[in-house]
Amino acid sequence: MKIGIDFGTSYSAAAAFVDGQVVPILFDGEKQFRTAIFFPDRIPDPEDFPQTPATEAWIQRELAALQRRQREDAQARERRRAEYRQRAAEARAEAKRNGTLDVRAAEIDAALKENLAMVGDTVMRSDDDLRLDARRLVRRLWLEQEIARPRRTVADPKDTLFGEAAIDAYLSQHRGNLVQSPKSMLGQRMDANVRTRVFTILCHTLEHIRLTATRQLGMPVRHATIGRPVQFRSSMGEAGGEQAQNLVAEAAAKAGFDTVDFLEEPRAAAFRFHSEMPEAQRAMIIDIGGGTSDIAWGSIGGDAVAPLIAGSHGEGFGGTDIDVTLSLGAFMPVFGRGQPGVPAILYSQAARVSDLPDQAAFLKASLPVLAEPYRARLVALQQTFGGTTLLNREVELAKIALNTQDNYRADLADIDPGLSIVAGRRHLEDALDTPPLWLDRLHQLLVDSRERAGETPELVFLTGGTSRAPYVHALVREVFPSARIVQGDASFGVVDGLARYAGLACR
Repeated sequence: MKIGIDFGTSYSAAAAFVDGQVVPILFDGEKQFRTAIFFPDRIPDPEDFPQTPATEAWIQRELAALQRRQREDAQARERRRAEYRQRAAEARAEAKRNGTLDVRAAEIDAALKENLAMVGDTVMRSDDDLRLDARRLVRRLWLEQEIARPRRTVADPKDTLFGEAAIDAYLSQHRGNLVQSPKSMLGQRMDANVRTRVFTILCHTLEHIRLTATRQLGMPVRHATIGRPVQFRSSMGEAGGEQAQNLVAEAAAKAGFDTVDFLEEPRAAAFRFHSEMPEAQRAMIIDIGGGTSDIAWGSIGGDAVAPLIAGSHGEGFGGTDIDVTLSLGAFMPVFGRGQPGVPAILYSQAARVSDLPDQAAFLKASLPVLAEPYRARLVALQQTFGGTTLLNREVELAKIALNTQDNYRADLADIDPGLSIVAGRRHLEDALDTPPLWLDRLHQLLVDSRERAGETPELVFLTGGTSRAPYVHALVREVFPSARIVQGDASFGVVDGLARYAGLACR
């Protein structure tokens, strides 16, 4: 039996294609489980970071990479500004030829002003600031190496829990480590020890999926098609994507799969949509998940056995990036963010729940002098076991709720009795408009994909958890005004297509 596996940043799922029907694999009665893993272990102290010639050379390499990336980003930003100015000039010239310049001049100028504001000014950060970022990155990678040193408890499957059970165990047992979104680690630089740890986590997760599917289907599951993003989150470019896929393939073999193949996630979703369309149409499939945003385009539907995908494009950002900016903007002010003399980095560390070094740094930090009630609340956030995880749960719920309602009341009594926060839709809008400018990145991805496709789609299909958001729909409508937009199954479109592809491959 061959199954499809959607190993996601936020949630994971699996399904099989049996007798012409997609059969979801159920995990504790649910069609997906949160991609979170609990295991008992010790997190190294970030204060142990060594100051050696080797780490200094490492920092210098990362600094050079950040300087290069800043130059490239500045050049890209200036190209976009020049492009908008050129478009405005062409629009004015056309209006002048048509005799409508007096009517359209203000509109053209306003559009140019809005577009330039969206791109933003080019601000070059100093080498000192970039060096601080490089040092933080190297410290994080070093801590991952320390965390990766093998220990019996991590290698023992009975100590591993998955999904909400992993989070609940972490919060209730007041010990151990919780790893959320391990997929985001796959494309990062890793030494042998880090690779061992990541490999172990992958093995446990894939074995958990295989054994659950075997029990439900009543037959051995030994083959799988596994979804992958077009571009993994990576600190190594294309090499990071190759590393990530190789790690998953090796872990799958260790977990008992005889064969695995891979399919880009938006291409997989195309198989789901293809099954519903009697006539072929030009289509674009947009998959926006927790950690990555991916797009594929081609001919979907009709008599073809499979969709005819012409190309794909993707970037390493998604819904979890919104969680961080929403946490900083709407939640952290009640803990003192924005008060005079308080380091902003402290709150950024607390908000990044998937970054173990940042979390460790926040838990170790000496808290600044703050007026009440801010200091008491910040102390409670720091000293409550799993406090930042509890906070992040409420942030995620707020983000989802604010898609359809004006306000969301977050209950933080587990951190500080009686504490609650009312997050409004304006907080979500502010989060989307806060650097690194989530909406701007998505807009650029959509425009780039449209240009790469070289034609206007008749249909645009949306899938992935973040695709439900109204601001995503509005942006897609702006970039593809003539296309019919179809919201597919946000949570299961990819795994449904993976199962169909796996079934087709077995024929």
